[in-house]
Amino acid sequence: MNDLEERIKECYARLNKRFSGKSGKFPFEFFIRDDAGYYHIEYNDSGKISFVGTDRGRDTCRYETYDVCELMYWIFKGAAFSRGQAYEFEHRHSTNDPRRIWFPKAVEEISKISPEWAERMKTEQEEILQVHPFVDDPFGVTKKDH
Repeated sequence: MNDLEERIKECYARLNKRFSGKSGKFPFEFFIRDDAGYYHIEYNDSGKISFVGTDRGRDTCRYETYDVCELMYWIFKGAAFSRGQAYEFEHRHSTNDPRRIWFPKAVEEISKISPEWAERMKTEQEEILQVHPFVDDPFGVTKKDH
């Protein structure tokens, strides 16, 4: 294993301890594609790190950086998002846009690692909502004439 892989794994273990209370095994492979809708890590000699999502033999997304901290943000942003969705599923309100519950929960989860990351995620969510606002009761379930 090279130095960059070791730094990535060590950083993940340290941050995951804050996020979930345990170090945990690094959840992604280096250079090994899992074409079932999962992510892997690639890097080159210049130190550029790519966080690559693949599905059915194709790249679905590729985030690139030279900063291990940025990579960690992407990784834990996904984990916080998943926790937010799971929490929303358990606390669902049938007529509210699910993002009303899962967005704040995801921010709460990532704040375990960094208040700056929580603010960044909140800003990203606000940008999403500018383009795709909340849609409550899209099927008119609560209208009195139904």
